[in-house]
Amino acid sequence: MRIFERRVAVLGLIAVAALAISGGVAYAVFPNDSVTHFTGCLNTSASPGGTFVNVALGETPSKACGKGQILAHLSGGDITNVQTASGSGLTGGTDNGAASLALDSTGCSSGGLLKWNGSTWACGVDENAGGTITGVTAGTGLTGGGTSGNVSVALDGSYQLPQSGCASGQVVKSDGSGGWSCQDDIAGGSDLYYDSTDASQELPRPTGGDSDPNFGEKVAIAQKFLPAGTYLLLAKTDLVNTAGNTTDWECDLENSTGAELDYTDILSKSFDTNPGPITLTAVYQQPEPGGKVDFRCQVRTDGGATASATRLTAIKIATLH
Repeated sequence: MRIFERRVAVLGLIAVAALAISGGVAYAVFPNDSVTHFTGCLNTSASPGGTFVNVALGETPSKACGKGQILAHLSGGDITNVQTASGSGLTGGTDNGAASLALDSTGCSSGGLLKWNGSTWACGVDENAGGTITGVTAGTGLTGGGTSGNVSVALDGSYQLPQSGCASGQVVKSDGSGGWSCQDDIAGGSDLYYDSTDASQELPRPTGGDSDPNFGEKVAIAQKFLPAGTYLLLAKTDLVNTAGNTTDWECDLENSTGAELDYTDILSKSFDTNPGPITLTAVYQQPEPGGKVDFRCQVRTDGGATASATRLTAIKIATLH
């Protein structure tokens, strides 16, 4: 028994030589000849002092440590501590025994992964999500694109139709400079504009209050709103004498301001019976979209006439220089 106690005492002295002792705290000692882990009680104030007793294989001593003793571990190897600092992306570690480590998945949702945010590792979203697109190039008619981050594309302004919507029957047309606007559709799918009245229209007789009391009010028997451009105007109507005597008439073409256009054909004439078709022609340049052209006629004192089969035709032609 004394020989065994001496050996235990020697073992205790080896343990004490490798331990820093603080009241109530267990420390590990690591001899170099084995990696087997032992646990026991080190007498710090109990008798005999400095001895290592109750030694057992594993993490628990053969008997609980009592007063004047501290829990002590004895193992091989030279690692004394494994720590996982906050933000390291790892969890686990220990200051004795077998240490285990794992990736820190705190706050991660399904499909998440660890990302470096510049100072620590934290759970984030997989922005790639398994795709293979490495870049988006904006081709003709598009803007945007990129090779990283959130990439977006949009229609280039020159290829973008009006977003406010067009009026019923209108179409989208180019202005020739990369812009688009809503305009009236062209009848028949060509640059032909026309307005016609099928019903007969009586021309008012003079009332004496006009600036020219010899003529009745000049009324528009046909009119048309035109986009900007240069047009060949053709105005036609059939006048029927309703007075039973000689009737003078006058017709012209006027723009939105009431100015007469330069036109060909006679200005006025008299007729006792039906004069037949009356035709006026003119070349007119409309400076702004929506300008109006009127085909107007009037009759002289005591005369009377009805306009019928009236038609105003505007054919768009090349700009004159």
